[in-house]
Amino acid sequence: MNHRFALVSISRMALRAVACLALMSLPASPVAAALIPYQISLSGANESPVNSSLGVGSGTVTIDTTLNTMTIVMSFSGLSGNTTAAHIHCCTVTAGTGTAGVATMTPSFTGFPLGVKSSSFSATYDLTVASSYNAAYITANGGTTGSAYTALSAGIAAGKAYFNIHTSVFGGGEIRAFLLPFPSLDVDNSVTVTRYNAFTDGLLILRYMQGLTGPALIAGTTLAAPATRITSGDIKSYLDGMRTSLDVDGDTLVDPATDGILILRYLLGLRGTALIQGAVTPGAPRSTATDIEAYLATLTPP
Repeated sequence: MNHRFALVSISRMALRAVACLALMSLPASPVAAALIPYQISLSGANESPVNSSLGVGSGTVTIDTTLNTMTIVMSFSGLSGNTTAAHIHCCTVTAGTGTAGVATMTPSFTGFPLGVKSSSFSATYDLTVASSYNAAYITANGGTTGSAYTALSAGIAAGKAYFNIHTSVFGGGEIRAFLLPFPSLDVDNSVTVTRYNAFTDGLLILRYMQGLTGPALIAGTTLAAPATRITSGDIKSYLDGMRTSLDVDGDTLVDPATDGILILRYLLGLRGTALIQGAVTPGAPRSTATDIEAYLATLTPP
């Protein structure tokens, strides 16, 4: 039997043994920064009013509550006009709908590619400085960068902030997306000390990837309070909703022998070479330990 597939069918007892050995061999690690990632999926259909643009965009906006920064990583393509501005608006009255004024720097994020129909973008901004905001937003939200940061963070968390790309064809915005929380690997929604647990969440993800449903999906796992997602139906529904996010190495496939093993090892505490050895598809977009760890960190927010 291929050793990778043998790992996929690992028993709960064997998993516990692996966990003990893994944790014994790990050095103490520093406390991680509080990273809160949000996903954006931009389109004309998300604009208000809706438009006919075939343009699309996707990426992440991550708030670091320790460093007080915002990191944006995204790409876009197929726009009808050339880009003229891009920024985050906040805060709408109702989550996921409506319009609001510009909250971040105007007319556009520093470094955002302008005058193009497709490109990619990656930058980090210091949310403690006034230059990261629209001056009117600071004034309307307490008058200080601290109060503006608090308001923006709360608005994003409440689903009332959206990323908007404006173009020469659609001056009011060609494609936009409300910032939404990433799905997390807390499959049983236990939230507390058992959050991101290899013996529950990890096994459930592996079994789901193997196509198990019903009693076979949850058999032998300890699903009880404080977990609130405990039936096989609820767990399958949750994992169906985040299936594309389970493609850890980014090769467009959700594979228990690669993605499943990477998730399991990560939940066991393995990092570096021990995390990725024999478990990454050759040529996959995310193939280094650094890339894999960074991606899985977005699925395990604090």
